[in-house]
Amino acid sequence: MKNIYRSFCLLLLIPLSLVCNAQTELNGSYLNVNNVNALIQPVGNQFCDMHGNARFEIPSGSGTNTIYNSALWIGGVNENSELHLSAEKSRQSGEDYFTGPLTVDGLASTNQDVVDAWNRVWPVSRLQIEEFLLCHNNPEYPLYVIPDEILNWPGNGDTDAGQAQNLAPYVDINHDDTYNPADGDYPQIPGDYAIFFIFNDNAGVHTESGGSALGIEVHALAYAFICDVEEAFQNTVFIKYSIINRSTATYTNVYVGSFTDFDIGYGLDDYIGCDVERGCYYAYNGDDYDESAGGISGYGISPPAQATVFLAGPFADADGIDNPTSYDTVDNVPVLNCARGDILNGNINGVNFEDGVVDNERLGMTGFMYFNNTGNPATYEPGTASEYYNYLRGLWLDNSSLCYGGTGHTSGGADPSVPASFVFPGYPTTDPCGWGLGGIPQPSPWSEVTESNSPYDRKGLGVSGPFTFSSGDTVDLDLAFVYGRSTTSPQASVEQMLQYVDVIRNGYLNNTTPCGTPFYYSGIKSTSGFADFSVNIFPNPANNNLTIELNSDKNTSVSVKVTDINGRVYLSENIPVNSGMNKSSMDISALSSGIYFVSIDNGEIVTNKKLVVLR
Repeated sequence: MKNIYRSFCLLLLIPLSLVCNAQTELNGSYLNVNNVNALIQPVGNQFCDMHGNARFEIPSGSGTNTIYNSALWIGGVNENSELHLSAEKSRQSGEDYFTGPLTVDGLASTNQDVVDAWNRVWPVSRLQIEEFLLCHNNPEYPLYVIPDEILNWPGNGDTDAGQAQNLAPYVDINHDDTYNPADGDYPQIPGDYAIFFIFNDNAGVHTESGGSALGIEVHALAYAFICDVEEAFQNTVFIKYSIINRSTATYTNVYVGSFTDFDIGYGLDDYIGCDVERGCYYAYNGDDYDESAGGISGYGISPPAQATVFLAGPFADADGIDNPTSYDTVDNVPVLNCARGDILNGNINGVNFEDGVVDNERLGMTGFMYFNNTGNPATYEPGTASEYYNYLRGLWLDNSSLCYGGTGHTSGGADPSVPASFVFPGYPTTDPCGWGLGGIPQPSPWSEVTESNSPYDRKGLGVSGPFTFSSGDTVDLDLAFVYGRSTTSPQASVEQMLQYVDVIRNGYLNNTTPCGTPFYYSGIKSTSGFADFSVNIFPNPANNNLTIELNSDKNTSVSVKVTDINGRVYLSENIPVNSGMNKSSMDISALSSGIYFVSIDNGEIVTNKKLVVLR
């Protein structure tokens, strides 16, 4: 199995160079895992080669795609009420994002050499990390060579050039604040396979939106899980954006958005919609058959549905309280309860609400807009910075609000007396608590199906905000791209996709996949350099019994877990520890031959040791 996995991972590491527009040649790589083959670019625009070719292929190898491209949008105003905005659609008319980091001196500057050097992505697999942990400096593996993916991981910036000391996330074994695999340091990634990249918005003029730069540096991780027992994870890829304000400005009324140009196979016969409670927006075919046309491969009978999911957005502005949630939870699974009367507290589908911790609440998807591109020009695509910002705030190009019904614009039958935050929340689900209607329950289902719209090319924008973005702050946006397909109808495909969204959201909330792998793979933390707590295990390799030797400077207790390389817990015990040297024995006779990790947690420090079991 390991050799098969190794060969699979090596295939994933083949880079791809593509010309993405006339301004910049981008060097991306495919995230080809499970059922999805997605092109990851080193900027804020994903899944497209910018020559009219969608590169979000699903099923992998089929030649059919569900997304043309996806892009990060962000905008807010500075202390002088001046708009700063970065946003792209397809980079065919210009660009707002550039490769590489910025300086940390408040100038948020860079140069062309940096842009050129960072015009790439860094792929790495969890298996490569696990093999590094097992084989590096291990006399049993004298021929082991550190792979380039770990050796050249961009953990540190060029401080002489004014960049931050730490860039790509890594585990710092000896706590010297320097990434050095020779010391045992290694990448810190989520998922089973990840691609890291950095881009910024201040290396040139914004020729796409025309907006003024914010001075942001974005650290991004695209990733996926290998989980054969759950179709939801086989049909999903993730992107985590960490957005850093490198300028001296504080921005208010900031909104961050995910723009998706959906093309479900042939892209001129689609519908669009959203699920407010689940924090996602999606597209599906407007009829029962998705034809092939114009050189684009269609899905044929019973075409699929594709969603963009907001797993978590930026932190809500601090208010000194633990804000109540908009719904009850059981085991972190939402249980709808509209009667509580607290649905207007800012939480719609966010996380960390009512968890006993003050000011850790993260917003979810607080709004959803779309571009109609037919009918009233006020509903067309944005062309100026203020128009992009309008869409982020739920306004049309003529500054009117999104309203309930019809096309969402009053010229298309929308009710001007009912402002809305989400367009088309009514099929197959609704907005039952009226989150998008000021707390008024949805009067009737509202979708492209109920409105009998003509299917066409659909582009959507999910939004999270508003929030305050101070100098030096970092805000995160965690997204999932979830695909589902039924064998009966496009509407059934939406229902299947939403079931998958539930699985993905539950995994994110509970930090685990159905395969037992932690959602956030943080790797093996070392306690090297801590004299107050040390751990040794022996014999190693072991057979039936394992001795755990602990040296502590105080009376305490430790949690001991034995896991495999996938994070599955096989044994778990709590051991009391006295000050000084302690020895405890653990029965491991139930473990099969293989490689395991012993995790010892004293509440302050977590130590992990590799364990080989031989039978």
